[in-house]
Amino acid sequence: MNLTTDAYILYFGIPIVLLLVMATIAFKNNRHAREHQLLAGSFTLYSLLFMAEWFRHLSDLAYSPFITVWVIGMLTVSALSMIVHVCVEIIENHTKTKWPFWKGWLYICVPIQSLVALSPIAPTTEHFSRSGIWIIRDAPIYNAWIITFVLGAMAINVCMFIYGIIKTRHKKKSQHLFIFLCTMTLLNYVFYFMISSTIAPIYIPSISSVYMIIFLALFIMVGMRYFDLFPQYEKRYITMFQRSSIGKFMIDEHLQIQEANEEASRYLGKNMIDEDFKQYLEQTGNLQQVYDLKARLDKQGELNHEVAIFRHARHGKQLHLAIHAIKIESYGDVFYYVMFRDQTHEVLQAAKIHELAFYDSLTHLPNRAAFMKEAKQLFEQHAQSGLVVLDLNYFKQINDQFGHAAGDEVLRVTGQLLNNAVQAPHMAARLGGDEFVLYLKIDDIEDVPKFLYKVRERLESQAVIYEGNRLQIKPSIGYAQKTLGLTFEQVLHEADTKMYEDKAFLKGNSAY
Repeated sequence: MNLTTDAYILYFGIPIVLLLVMATIAFKNNRHAREHQLLAGSFTLYSLLFMAEWFRHLSDLAYSPFITVWVIGMLTVSALSMIVHVCVEIIENHTKTKWPFWKGWLYICVPIQSLVALSPIAPTTEHFSRSGIWIIRDAPIYNAWIITFVLGAMAINVCMFIYGIIKTRHKKKSQHLFIFLCTMTLLNYVFYFMISSTIAPIYIPSISSVYMIIFLALFIMVGMRYFDLFPQYEKRYITMFQRSSIGKFMIDEHLQIQEANEEASRYLGKNMIDEDFKQYLEQTGNLQQVYDLKARLDKQGELNHEVAIFRHARHGKQLHLAIHAIKIESYGDVFYYVMFRDQTHEVLQAAKIHELAFYDSLTHLPNRAAFMKEAKQLFEQHAQSGLVVLDLNYFKQINDQFGHAAGDEVLRVTGQLLNNAVQAPHMAARLGGDEFVLYLKIDDIEDVPKFLYKVRERLESQAVIYEGNRLQIKPSIGYAQKTLGLTFEQVLHEADTKMYEDKAFLKGNSAY
């Protein structure tokens, strides 16, 4: 059966309409994404290619060389280069790797096609003839160049898809996408060669290899829709994700980072995608904290404002991070999406405020407010408790004779000695002025006199050297034991009374 020129509608007209429809769909799905722009652009170029081929078949043979080389040839290499570019973008997006070359090199065949068009291998009018409704091109070298380019580009795509399958072995959805694209591309090869070898040439147009490229683009389109390859407005969200001042990253169940924004990478010290994150956590001393958080996340499904302490990757300092995390299960894969904000400054500020409120700035001991709260709790918890009140004799004379700076140095040294003399649950504090206090949890009542003697001896044996002057610490000490029926305040008052008794005794028996 001989074909008539009405067959052009089937071979050229219908593909033109379908390609323009697919270009519109690809562009409308996400006009801001480069992948959609490239895919829509390739569909548009292919539609122009079919228009040019239709026009060539309706024109005189004399126009065939120019249209073939400069229009159809340029459109073919440009559109197929765009398809390769789309595949590169797919690989980079799903494997989280950036290939180290300029993307413009993907279009190197466009200038090569220009050189071919100017070379002796470019077909001339003598290379074209009519066979039925088709205009046949008999230019073996030029045909070999075009077919080699088409098949080579398809082979590169297959290799990239195989690479994608290997690199996404822990991400089932992405791996299924690359398996689909690789399988469809190989079937496309087989289908093309079967058609070429079994169907009579009269039914096959001269640009039959282009149909194979279009099918590849169509498969990518299907993958884009079915596998949610490029979600709506993905680029916007990627920008928001990367530029956020909050650290964000996503890890899989093997603790491998899948996504990490710029803020997270800054805290990690480098881009950890495709790196051994577990080894990194172990080296920085943070592995156990991550395991603990992961266990809680597996149990609860979500963590809100969980403050955890980590060591900084570079300088090793403690970081207080407020963490929000959620467990995500998708297509059999498990991921953990984590957001964190550095609260170290706020924590340090709160600690500083707490220190100013509850600690003496000169001696760094708890102040009266802190002691009255904490020591009272300890006093009520332990049946055998005691309070010691200390006062420095002749302290006013030191201030008057050597100045307040000398007095401050005496207070500082006294506070340091008392703090070193006790350990938790015992407690030392400065009540104010030159008065100090100790809380003691007593295990053996007979040890108390020995302890008080050591405290007095330690203070009196420690001379304070200030501007060449030797200043002596002379404490008065009073002790009271917790007994049934007495409150914390009453025992403290009793210790204070005994301290004054000791002061009177010392002043009556010695001089400064």
